[in-house]
Amino acid sequence: MLKKTSKTIALVLSILILVLLCGCNMEKAELAIDNHNWTFRYAQNSEGEIIYCNSENKDLYENAEVLDLWNSAKGGVFMISDNNTQDTFAFTYKMNKENEDAFIYDFVYTKDDVNSETGVAVVSTTKENGNNEYTMIVTINGYSIYFYESIK
Repeated sequence: MLKKTSKTIALVLSILILVLLCGCNMEKAELAIDNHNWTFRYAQNSEGEIIYCNSENKDLYENAEVLDLWNSAKGGVFMISDNNTQDTFAFTYKMNKENEDAFIYDFVYTKDDVNSETGVAVVSTTKENGNNEYTMIVTINGYSIYFYESIK
């Protein structure tokens, strides 16, 4: 009887550990760049001035140029396209560091075969106007670009 109880306890503990591990991986996956539909919020220069924003924020940043950006992230490539000019920029990214609060990625923009610029992206959860959201901040060449996705 004792042997059967020990096996049952071991089985229950094994299942519990498996469930906990799966749960942790689900939370980590939520901070992966690929798992979001990012919306551009604004971009600022090295002096901290907001120089570009989306149409929702044009009243907040009166001196900023409004951009209509489309983006996608898949397989280590983050694409940004300006819907008005059709200009497209491709960045490669790879995981650098992670913890339970944020993922940090290395970001690279390759202009041509010789020139490239490197930066970082941080993905975390933040609170904006009382609402929780996923936030990605890409900092490259003195500029910071802010993206978000509301947490449903």
